[in-house]
Amino acid sequence: MVEVYGRKILPTSKLRAGTPLHLYLPGPHRGVFNESGLVGHEEVILCEALIDALTFWCAGYRNVTSSFGIEGFTAEILAALHRHGIKRVLIAYDADEAGNGAADKLAGKLLVDGFECYRCRFPKGMDANAYALAVKPAIKSLGVVIRQAEWMGRGLSVVWVLGCGRKAMDEKQSYQDLVVWQRAIAMVPEIYRLLSTFPKAETYELADQLRRAAVSVPANIAEGQARAHRKEFLQHLSIAKGSLAEVHTLLIVAQRLGYLSLAQLEQVESLLSDIRRPLVGLMSSLS
Repeated sequence: MVEVYGRKILPTSKLRAGTPLHLYLPGPHRGVFNESGLVGHEEVILCEALIDALTFWCAGYRNVTSSFGIEGFTAEILAALHRHGIKRVLIAYDADEAGNGAADKLAGKLLVDGFECYRCRFPKGMDANAYALAVKPAIKSLGVVIRQAEWMGRGLSVVWVLGCGRKAMDEKQSYQDLVVWQRAIAMVPEIYRLLSTFPKAETYELADQLRRAAVSVPANIAEGQARAHRKEFLQHLSIAKGSLAEVHTLLIVAQRLGYLSLAQLEQVESLLSDIRRPLVGLMSSLS
């Protein structure tokens, strides 16, 4: 026996504040839940907690495994995915801020490791277990979640270039396969739409700076990936991250000057957050 899982079942209102709901053996996490369920499949459902994986399993979806929480995707799990020839990973993490951030970060790592990634979406604040209990029968409700999973990107083929100590990206791969580029390019027309409402006096000042910063984000992601080497890719991702922060800062300035409403600012901040998470995840996976 290498791991034990426990789950508090009392309502949170009856537990002391800060009581952990998911319990494991002390020390580093070991083992792969339901590794036999990976055999003979090219696709796996990856949950955030074992109770969610068990929910899929009990509903008849046996090609499922689990991380040990949002930071609990281990090298042992990754090795099992490679060992059994998994090609597609459906990330079924919780639909909350922590789960969304962890899913994007993990997808960045898995894409670099060659896996195609999808995001299983639950209603805001729900996980697989809560959703299956709320929408019955579970076999149908979870089936819809699987069929409607959001594509996050195709795996990037990464090879070592012998003798030069750096990674080169396979030329068959395109920056357009990266979910972070897709989200960044979708942001640009949204920024331009907002700028159309700015005063004419700002056309060559704040608005022009915002346009250049917004375009810089997808442009640097694309240029970095196309340059084909890890170090250069990271450098351009860093520039894209800086440009994203510049966009956010300039939008805050615009809101304080009265050019945007608070509601407009919050809406675009959500778009920026959806770009920042996979961007940071991709940078982490390449570091």
